[in-house]
Amino acid sequence: MAQLAEAEQVKPWCAYVAWDDGRPVGFGGFKEPPGDGGVVEIGYLTFPGFTGKSVATELTLGLLAIARDNGASSVIAHTLPELTASSRVLEKACFVRDGWGEDDDVGLVWRWRFATAKE
Repeated sequence: MAQLAEAEQVKPWCAYVAWDDGRPVGFGGFKEPPGDGGVVEIGYLTFPGFTGKSVATELTLGLLAIARDNGASSVIAHTLPELTASSRVLEKACFVRDGWGEDDDVGLVWRWRFATAKE
C-alpha cells in the first residue's frame, strides 16, 4: 500500500477511497498501469472498524471493473501464504491462486489471478 501512496497517480490506474456516510472506510488501487501482456496488480485495505463489512470485496470488484473496461488482460493480487480475510475476498471475487510471489516486507506470498474477458 505504501507503493500506492508514493506512486504517481495516472487515471484510471490509481488509488481509490471507499466512503460510507461521508467517512473513508478503506482504499484500494492499482500498483501501476498494465505492463506487457496487459497484466495489472491491485491492492486494498479496510480501515479499522470497517473490517468484515464487505468494503474490501466491493473495492476489489470495482477495481476489476475498471481493469476490464480499460483493456487489462488479467488482474493479479498477493496475500500472505495462508487463508486470511484477504484471500477470502479474492476467492469471492473469482480470483484463483496461481503461484507464488515475493514481497519485500513479508517474503513469500501467494499470487492470485483474475482473467478478464479478453483472455
